[in-house]
Amino acid sequence: MSEAFDASDRAKLTDIQILADEGLSRAEEGRADAAASRFLAANRIVELGGLASDARPLAEAILWAREGGSEACAGRFEWGVEMLETAIDRDLLCEHAGLEIMLIHRVRIAAERMRIERRRGRLGDALLLGAGLLHYLERPTEPPGAGLGPAWRIGWRDHRAVIDPALVSEAHRQIAEQQANFLAEFEARDAAAAVLQLRRFSSAQPSQAERWTRFQIARLEGDDERMNEATRAVMAAGPHPSAPLWRSVAAGVLAGSTG
Repeated sequence: MSEAFDASDRAKLTDIQILADEGLSRAEEGRADAAASRFLAANRIVELGGLASDARPLAEAILWAREGGSEACAGRFEWGVEMLETAIDRDLLCEHAGLEIMLIHRVRIAAERMRIERRRGRLGDALLLGAGLLHYLERPTEPPGAGLGPAWRIGWRDHRAVIDPALVSEAHRQIAEQQANFLAEFEARDAAAAVLQLRRFSSAQPSQAERWTRFQIARLEGDDERMNEATRAVMAAGPHPSAPLWRSVAAGVLAGSTG
């Protein structure tokens, strides 16, 4: 926890993080009562724990990001998205106050939005957001959020000067795994619709996400020439910034060669 806060506030922020993480995990397991008890305990610390004024926005960002995901698990999607947007607002307050690490927290909030869109059956929107996030992590001059409201499009900046590359790589890996899994789910439902949704993503610069998207469109359309070209582009660039998309292309090629 940031050294900007005293020991008492750091301990409270850590407790809030633990309780909020546990609350979301319980919600994802379908244990609504257990989730509610964790979030109630975390809210009590925020409201009654005597946090310093500069620590409170961080506490609220941590808590509401997880609570938004929990609401979505219960089917309250709009309320869940609203809570995520409020968490983004608190993240921006923290960043403006000098806690620039919260930029990566906003990336994680956007990844939670991906999961919400998938839960409510909007896999195309989830894939578009995922592609934008992956592209931004590799090409930080092109912000994500296409097709979303203002809260999801403001405040993005070049992360290279403020975020540890290891954190960026790990965020990329987690989102890339979601992206590959969500496409597989969408393809099983309606491959033609999946192609239409993949075509919504566009970028000014090449990236792993852009090359992977081109490969998947060509594969799903059965265009061997374009697929081979995209395969070479993905394989030549290697598993950077993370391996899941690169592996999914390799697996697709192997499946095609043995089919």
